[in-house]
Amino acid sequence: MNKHRTIALLIFLGLLPLAARAQSHEYSPLQEKVVNYKNWTLNDLKDNKPVDLRSLIQGKKLVMVVYFAPWCGNWKNEGPVAAKLYEKYKDQGFQVIGVSEYGTRDAVKTYFAPDGPPYPVVTESEGKEAREFDGEHYIMERGMVADLAIVHAWKGDTEGNLVYRKTARNFNPMMATAGRITIAEVEHLVEPGQIDGDHIITPGIYVQRIVHVPNAQKKIEQRTVRKRS
Repeated sequence: MNKHRTIALLIFLGLLPLAARAQSHEYSPLQEKVVNYKNWTLNDLKDNKPVDLRSLIQGKKLVMVVYFAPWCGNWKNEGPVAAKLYEKYKDQGFQVIGVSEYGTRDAVKTYFAPDGPPYPVVTESEGKEAREFDGEHYIMERGMVADLAIVHAWKGDTEGNLVYRKTARNFNPMMATAGRITIAEVEHLVEPGQIDGDHIITPGIYVQRIVHVPNAQKKIEQRTVRKRS
C-alpha cells in the first residue's frame, strides 16, 4: 500500500511543473526582427517629387498604409475615418500614408481641397489605359484568373468534353474557362465519341481533372412548395 502511495506522490510531483505552465499560459518570447523590404519610391502629391516610403515611417510606432482611388464611393466614407484616426493618435507615434491609385493628381488634390491631406499622400498610378472601340471609350482592365475552378456536369467523356443540364448551364461553362486548373465533377462518364459534337458545351481543352460522381447529391438550400389546401 505504501509503495502505491509513493508512486502516486512521485507522479503528482512530476505533473506540478506542467500544471504551473498551463496556468501561466506560457508563450514563446517576443523577438524583434528587422525585415529589409525593397525601397518603395513614389511621387509625393504636393510637389510630385520622389519620396521613399521608409523615410515617412522612421520613428513611428504604428503605420497604416491606405490605398485609395479618389473616385471610389467607399473611400469617400473611409477617408474621413482615416483622417480622424491620424489626428487623434499622431502624437503617440501613429502614421497614416495614403497611396493614390487610378486617379489623376488633380483629382486627388480636389478631393483633399482646400487644406490638402492631413497625412502624407503619394501617387502610385494616375490612371488606367483607355481605348476607343467603335466610337465608345473603354477603360482597360486585366481579367482575373482563378487558380482553381470546380464545375459540375451532367455528362462528360474521358477527354474532358462536358454537357450541362438546365440551370447548370448558367455559370459552369464560364467558370470552366476561368481557372488555370479546372476540375469537373461528372455524373455520367462515357468514352470519347459517345457524345454528339453538337451537344458539347465545354471542350475538353479547358478541363484538366475529372471526378466521376455517379450518385451526386443535389441539395436544395431552401425548398419552396405550395401549401396544401
